[in-house]
Amino acid sequence: SEEVIYFRDPKTKNEYTGTLDVVFKLNGVICVGDFKTSKVFTEEMVAQVALYANAYEQCQGEKVTFIYIFRLPKIEGDKLEIINFRFTDKWRRFCRSMNELDHFQREIAQELKTQIKEIRKNAKS
Repeated sequence: SEEVIYFRDPKTKNEYTGTLDVVFKLNGVICVGDFKTSKVFTEEMVAQVALYANAYEQCQGEKVTFIYIFRLPKIEGDKLEIINFRFTDKWRRFCRSMNELDHFQREIAQELKTQIKEIRKNAKS
């Protein structure tokens, strides 16, 4: 069942939320999964599920062992495909970096907007 999850980096205070499709135990370990209707798997899909797993760990205080993507058939005759990755500390570092990058890009966009506004204001004077 879907679950809204929230992550907040204790150092930077950067945060994100998402809706996790499924959490399940397989062979006694916690797995996080996401359903996708698509023709192919993408790196973005994998990154998104990793971010969900990272947030789940923080929200629930439980370690995720695997992340799964269930690619649902988009066209008739296509078959369900499933991929998984072991969710390691390397993935956790990736998630923190992605979160920091996202927030830095927002800061840059805001600064750009401010500077352009100032340039245009000065050009009118």
